[in-house]
Amino acid sequence: MSEGHIHDVSQDVKKYLYVFLALAVLTVVTVGISYIDFGLSGSIVVALIVATVKGSLVAFYFMHLNHEKKSIYQLLGLTAVCFLILVFIALGATSNKHPYHDNEDEHRFQKEYNESLTHLHEHEQHEEVHEQDNAHSSDFTAPVGSPIGAYWRNKVFNPQQDGDGTSDTSSGDAIYGTSVISGLVTFEGKIPRMKSLMEEMSADIGCYGKYTTTDPISDTVVVGPSNTLANVLVRITEGPPIGRAYKATDEISAGRIQVAILDQYGCMYKPHILAVMAGQEITIKNSDGIMHNVHAIPTINSEFNKAMPKMTKKIDYTFQEEEQDPFPIKCDVHPWMGGYVSVLPHPFFSLTALNGKFEIKNLPAGTYLLEAWHEKLGSLTSTVEVREGEISESNFSFSKL
Repeated sequence: MSEGHIHDVSQDVKKYLYVFLALAVLTVVTVGISYIDFGLSGSIVVALIVATVKGSLVAFYFMHLNHEKKSIYQLLGLTAVCFLILVFIALGATSNKHPYHDNEDEHRFQKEYNESLTHLHEHEQHEEVHEQDNAHSSDFTAPVGSPIGAYWRNKVFNPQQDGDGTSDTSSGDAIYGTSVISGLVTFEGKIPRMKSLMEEMSADIGCYGKYTTTDPISDTVVVGPSNTLANVLVRITEGPPIGRAYKATDEISAGRIQVAILDQYGCMYKPHILAVMAGQEITIKNSDGIMHNVHAIPTINSEFNKAMPKMTKKIDYTFQEEEQDPFPIKCDVHPWMGGYVSVLPHPFFSLTALNGKFEIKNLPAGTYLLEAWHEKLGSLTSTVEVREGEISESNFSFSKL
């Protein structure tokens, strides 16, 4: 029996060599397609197809399933069905969720939104004539429970406040000044110990290979030597500029805001939190030279999920709608990678580095409500009055929740 088996194998050596050659070619194909940007869904489908072909060759020839009974083919058919289910699950999980089903819905909503703005302006003009009715000016409510509801609340029904405490939703001309608000953000109390990411990164040399002298540490809470706090967004929420129109391209040209760059280095987002203006282009870089995907999960803007294979050095993306509450951005390939993006309607914001300092320039004189936001420690507010040409100081101290 054993001699016959050896004899059969020796007769099939040529066939096995062909199968081995096919597997080698498919391995080269697997490496090659990693340099091609099919999108996240396309990459998953192609990878599953190649893996299925390779697995089938191994099963049929090296495991001799091609000589088995017909029942084995029924089992393989069930496997194929499971494969298709997995493909559709992958496609469903990676598809973008947009609040509009098609362009017609979006145009219809935009028309209704514009009509609502007109109605709101008429209401404000009526309030100017009848000031005694001001107490009822906040009776407007917006639909809830959907991205469209959030859009309405943000754009129409929650007008922000100016320095005098009166609502101003009109898009007037941009205004600037020579005043500055600066300050320091610190952490009070026992500094939390952040988790080392070395164990999670150990499976990918493209990640841990960037850390030759120190271990990678979670950047959720980053505290400096003097208890200064990094990754805090400081922005104005009330004041004279609120409600006026500011254009991102003009602000960049004038040097009032910087070009927005989000880098992926050492399998971490740099910076951890990014603040941009609505309509400002973001350049997303892949300095790691390995497979990443950038998955932003906003509430008002469209969800964004883009694969970045190793040869894709950068992509550009723009969030068109104002979305001041920072929303998460993550990498589905490396689950520890996370950051935040805030989309603001004006250029009056600042992000703290390790020294905890912030500075907001070019403000006109007036009274401002300042908000400092941290992803884990919450938000703090401060009222600041500034005079033209002067620097006013406002400090924030966070403590562990």
